[in-house]
Amino acid sequence: MTTLKTHAESSRTALGYPPEWVAGLVQRIGEEVPFGPSLELTSVDVERLLKCVGLWKSERLLAITTPSPVEGRFTRLTRSLVRRWFASLRVGVGIRPFEFVEWSLNDYDEMPTDVVEWVGPQSREQRMETVGEIAAIIARVAQQLGYPQLPSGVVLSPEMSVRIDDLTLTARDVDLIIGAGETRDGIYWPGAVLVGFVHDTPTAEDLDRLAYSSFIYSLRYGGPPARVVSYGLVSGKSLSMDVERDWVEMAVGGILAVLPKLVELMNGADGVLTPGDHCEGCPDRGNCPFTLPDSMRDW
Repeated sequence: MTTLKTHAESSRTALGYPPEWVAGLVQRIGEEVPFGPSLELTSVDVERLLKCVGLWKSERLLAITTPSPVEGRFTRLTRSLVRRWFASLRVGVGIRPFEFVEWSLNDYDEMPTDVVEWVGPQSREQRMETVGEIAAIIARVAQQLGYPQLPSGVVLSPEMSVRIDDLTLTARDVDLIIGAGETRDGIYWPGAVLVGFVHDTPTAEDLDRLAYSSFIYSLRYGGPPARVVSYGLVSGKSLSMDVERDWVEMAVGGILAVLPKLVELMNGADGVLTPGDHCEGCPDRGNCPFTLPDSMRDW
């Protein structure tokens, strides 16, 4: 099985990026950013708006009004604790994963409210099961990276943001950055590996989501990462791909496609619904004209 350490050790690329490449991407987006109120786009916004504005609106409302499923809370908690455990290693605190998780789950101030509502009422047996599951995941990730001899340059990355005029682009899909690129004679040579954690077995869609993060990384560092990895916390399996220029530019195309939709929505427009496979999982499918029986449609 290919480990995270193996991904990091084979991450160099033969393709360099001149500064004009990044400047051109910024210009393409800047030309489309409207004057007015500040806007923010995340990778989730781009993904949902490309599919359907109805999906985007209903999921935003659902996130505000309804607690996330236990699986989602488990994944968010585990991602956070993996990052915090690695942070403790960086400052020389070598606490074992089980003790670290047990201690962390008693620190409610560091948890989102919905996670506290899930963890707080657990019996001692349930709590120990949760601690054991998360500690085992942390230990497996550490082992994948060759612990205790971790690769140099492991950086924790809970969020990356860049601003282009009145538009802020934010990525929250990357958990670890391993290594870094370098600039020689004005050319950026990629060398970093972006690692994003998902709940179980990663999919091609999980990898594609990292294109947006790779674009933001490009704007911050002068060029893209050499490789992206989607790692399943529960399964321990990973998918990876070498980053190519066209793939990063695909993310720019997605941003340019959704910007007009976002502006219309911010100005009070309803937006145009777009049916597709995503309708099956849409929170508002019971009220959508495209999913209602013919007898209930008003058109």
